[in-house]
Amino acid sequence: MINNNQIRPILAELGLNELEINCYLELLKKSPQRASELTKKFEVPKATILVALYQLADHFGIIKIGRAH
Repeated sequence: MINNNQIRPILAELGLNELEINCYLELLKKSPQRASELTKKFEVPKATILVALYQLADHFGIIKIGRAH
């Protein structure tokens, strides 16, 4: 089983920054999550989280970004 410390360098080689990696790994643990949940977890502005999520969607094409109902 691969752990987070092993996958981080691989994700960085793919061009992800630290916040994108953190968001990706957190979403692997629990998904779906709201941007506001990630904002609290990582203590960064919601706009910054949204940028990271959009970047992940561009990199992997698997992250669904939608509006909460």
